[in-house]
Amino acid sequence: MLICSQHNTLSFIREYKTLNGYAPSFSEIANSLGIKSRGVVHRYVHALADIGYNNQIPGRQRNIQLRNESESVTIPFLGLIAA
Repeated sequence: MLICSQHNTLSFIREYKTLNGYAPSFSEIANSLGIKSRGVVHRYVHALADIGYNNQIPGRQRNIQLRNESESVTIPFLGLIAA
């Protein structure tokens, strides 16, 4: 479950990517949400990554990559259960 600030951050990132075709920088997220510290935005984005809403690509400035809602999760098959 997302807290309000994480939801606002995720919504902004989705809208920005839809309009521009690339992810916003942490500064752009902070400015749009009225947050003075990029560190706070950094925490929100990392929290979203921990929950599974996005991935971050190391070594890139605009490194936020959203997970597609249609992506499926694979669960390994471990054995048989007699029913």
